[in-house]
Amino acid sequence: MNQQKRTGKPFRSPGRPLLLLLLLFAALAFLSVRTGTVHAATSYQLYGDAVENKDGSITLTPPEYWKSGSIWFSNSFPATDGMTVTFQYKITEGEDASLGYADGIVLNFATTEGVGAGGQDLGFVGGDAYGVELDSYQNGNDPEKPHVAIIKETVSNHLAVQEYPDVITAKWRPVKVVYKKKTLSVYVDNKLIVKQDGIELAEQLYVGVSAATGDGYSRQMIRQLNIKGVKGGDPVEYTIDDKPTPRPPEEITPDNPVPAKEVNKVLKKRSSEKDTKSSSFSLLRAKGKPLSNSAVKLSWHKIKAAKKYVVYGARCNREKKYKFRKLGTTTGLSFTQKNLRKGTYYKYIIVAVRGSKAVATSKLVHVATNGGKYSNPTGIAISRTSLTLSKGKTKYLSAVQLFGGKKVRIHRDAAYESSDIRIATVNKNGRIKALKKGTCYIYAYAQNGLAKRTKVTVK
Repeated sequence: MNQQKRTGKPFRSPGRPLLLLLLLFAALAFLSVRTGTVHAATSYQLYGDAVENKDGSITLTPPEYWKSGSIWFSNSFPATDGMTVTFQYKITEGEDASLGYADGIVLNFATTEGVGAGGQDLGFVGGDAYGVELDSYQNGNDPEKPHVAIIKETVSNHLAVQEYPDVITAKWRPVKVVYKKKTLSVYVDNKLIVKQDGIELAEQLYVGVSAATGDGYSRQMIRQLNIKGVKGGDPVEYTIDDKPTPRPPEEITPDNPVPAKEVNKVLKKRSSEKDTKSSSFSLLRAKGKPLSNSAVKLSWHKIKAAKKYVVYGARCNREKKYKFRKLGTTTGLSFTQKNLRKGTYYKYIIVAVRGSKAVATSKLVHVATNGGKYSNPTGIAISRTSLTLSKGKTKYLSAVQLFGGKKVRIHRDAAYESSDIRIATVNKNGRIKALKKGTCYIYAYAQNGLAKRTKVTVK
């Protein structure tokens, strides 16, 4: 289950609209997640007592008194054109039957994220939020039996409610909530339980699931939280599944390979010097250096899933845009290109391959041969080598490319990447956000691939 979401442009050939269209389609096929529906990034945030289990499910509350926890998608979603939210849940290990396996679960639709009050409030964020509650305990205005309800602002404000004795369940029970044309419909076990017209969700909102215990308790869990909707006129799907992965879903990785032929086809038509969103730094950590006036050596780290590495390269763009071409294939961890122009910048991409699949692509590596007025970064300096953060906190990391007193043409500023976005993320400005307990590394890397890393520990 995972968390935490780069695009290049195809070469434009003036006066050749048909070729442009074909290249655009090819690039989109490669640079997007490769399904009919656009699958967006799956980062999430846990609050309160919520924890992730080894199988990827989420325990919102342990079977203890007065606990509350929640899980939220990190990004907000458009609701204007409707959406469908699905997940599975369990409410089990209650104190005893008379206490009703307190207290219940709420699907939150809100303009803010977090976890609300415990006990009968079920961790519902309230305010202007709407919710769908699976209530396992009778409080105040609740029906005598466990129930499913559509609520607004507070858990006691039931817009629609239906008794449902099977809310308490020791097996995974599927829930589907459909918002369409101002109507909210709630299905449990594929049966329509309750619906309400006249619902006006915010145009842009956050979606999360919360739960709480009080004077009674239960273990309350969810898994496979999924949203389907429409964004910019196109169908999109956002998923928190039960298979943890440390990398963004759009990246090519050993767990998310693509056909190597597809990568080869797109790269050989590509001239852009922007990194593709399918690429990563931390997997290959590719770098380059000049060996002479006419040779460049590339090197990278081994990927266990790869059996060979394909090297693509071209001159860097100036007045003319140069397309990548396949330079060679090796089973080793380095490659040397010879017969190059003196004092000239070149760009490279390394693709790790196993069988017919590409299992990783590197960030662009820019290297200048010797003998010219421009040189290469001599290193990179970072503001800290280790950092400890509490969950939810942020801190900035500064990184600067070092030039050793030489002139360097800037193809890319110092860039950042997290080795595990489930634990901590980093943006292009070096802002690190701690997401969950664990350890990962933030890499800061120069345009020629020289890098340093910061160890991040989240408590």
